[in-house]
Amino acid sequence: MIRSLDAYLDTLAKESVAEIVPDSLGMEDELREIYSKIAHFTEPSSLTKQWVCFNSHCISNIVIDLNSGIVLKAINSFNEHGIFLRELNWLSKLQSTGITPKLIRVDASTIITRYVGEPVSQDNLPADWEHQAEQILSTLSDHQCSHNDIKCDNIMVLEGRLSLVDFGWSTQINEPIPMEWPQGIGRQHRMGIHQFNDRHAIFEALRSAQNNCVDRSIKMSCH
Repeated sequence: MIRSLDAYLDTLAKESVAEIVPDSLGMEDELREIYSKIAHFTEPSSLTKQWVCFNSHCISNIVIDLNSGIVLKAINSFNEHGIFLRELNWLSKLQSTGITPKLIRVDASTIITRYVGEPVSQDNLPADWEHQAEQILSTLSDHQCSHNDIKCDNIMVLEGRLSLVDFGWSTQINEPIPMEWPQGIGRQHRMGIHQFNDRHAIFEALRSAQNNCVDRSIKMSCH
């Protein structure tokens, strides 16, 4: 359990991100977990709200500054599979498409992007989600990108607009999936272990949000 924002920022190379999330902020000692992944800090003097999202399996840690609309994502594990460089590569290639967060800059192992909302749920699912899903799929196809890990936690919603995040396991379309990759990738909506279909996954994910039956669990080593 992370006890303070200062302690958390130490894991994010504090000198690189201090200008965005000052380490001098006085934060609550206790973290209130939501979905076991998101905690809220409130700066007492200004009531400034910050979100710290952390993966319970330590794949990545994320700081969201809701006031500046900035997201800092640090990759903590599975870098032996190149997920940091792969995410950076696809975010760069898809910058002009409007389906991913705007890439601001990269510091060491931290990717800094614009905030694109909260994970999709029954409460924020846009009425035209099917049309937007088709637009996302068309864009991925145009750029020969297979996301491979589409699920509700990787589909963000901001002001009725869907965005796709977390491209660490993405590949070129039809590129073979390395056998050594974790067997839990895309578990919620895949066709089988290391068998991915973005069209199937995005529609299954969004239907699960529509029906309020979202699976937000993480089991990277599942068979």
